[in-house]
Amino acid sequence: MNLSAKKLELHYYFNDSSHSMNALIRNHCEAEFLAIAIEIAKELNFSIQLESEAYREGGLKEIWKVIGKNGVQVSLLISVIAIVTSRIPMGDPELADLQKQNLRLSIEEKKLRIQKLKTELKIEDVSEKTVREVAAALETNLKIVTRKSNFYKKLNHYNKIDKIGFSALDQNNAPVENERMVLR
Repeated sequence: MNLSAKKLELHYYFNDSSHSMNALIRNHCEAEFLAIAIEIAKELNFSIQLESEAYREGGLKEIWKVIGKNGVQVSLLISVIAIVTSRIPMGDPELADLQKQNLRLSIEEKKLRIQKLKTELKIEDVSEKTVREVAAALETNLKIVTRKSNFYKKLNHYNKIDKIGFSALDQNNAPVENERMVLR
């Protein structure tokens, strides 16, 4: 896993040449996205703060600087958020199944995965496999499931957006891993 991620970018791609979108839709989506990020940090017991940066050209890009005491935790958190939010939520019947599955999923299993992650963090050698496992465990969190569903429902009704992207950036806004895209 690349440990130089310091920022997280949400990129709205439009089907026209504009660089603007409905403010209410954007603010609602970003509120849901930020709530997902905060819930993931809370589940991992990471103390972070998010700061919004000035806009950049190219569709509409929102960048949040992730501030924490531990750079490895910040990079890990950015990677997990990008994975979790870039997976399209399932329909309502599947959501009900996911909720049942979440109830069955033992808290101990989540604790073990997070403990494994914390062990890897201590030696600053977090594997991509562990990041994916932690993301998978967090995707069953009902708060995250609900927020992600709200995020995509709002975007689904806004026809101007072709796709969205999630990127981990370094301090200078250079990508540190491939952008995760979700097509309409």
